[in-house]
Amino acid sequence: MTHGRSVALVLTCLITLSAGTKLNRHTGARTVDAEVARLVEPVLDARVQSQGCSDREESFYEADKQLGTILGLRTHASDEALVVLLYFYIGESSCEDIIHEISKRGRRMVPYLRRYRDTAPDFANRRYPPCLLVESSTRVEFFDEVIRAIGERKIIGED
Repeated sequence: MTHGRSVALVLTCLITLSAGTKLNRHTGARTVDAEVARLVEPVLDARVQSQGCSDREESFYEADKQLGTILGLRTHASDEALVVLLYFYIGESSCEDIIHEISKRGRRMVPYLRRYRDTAPDFANRRYPPCLLVESSTRVEFFDEVIRAIGERKIIGED
């Protein structure tokens, strides 16, 4: 492969990975691509549907069911959707499942993790209550832990 083709390939990959997520200059948030939002919103909508930020069991059940759909997909959109979901509290076991799956998917997840580590996701058609957000230092810890595990080729949650 010639140097020119290598550069073109790298640029194409970078453009593909950055496509669909635009940084909002006013809020500092990153607008989530419509395809990713279609995966994430049903999970978050299910979580808030029963009385907002309550811990009602049926909201966790429905959110888990919707999350299962994402966990079963192997697309760029599902990869990004899992990383976006790390921003939100949808249940402890769901968080563990997400972290496990991200670490299992490996290196292809690192660009998404870096993209969203310090930049909140923003949805064009939805606003979610702040009580669903994972606390900032905890979120950064999740992201760093997964990035570190991927670098060490470890899968979180496997004994």
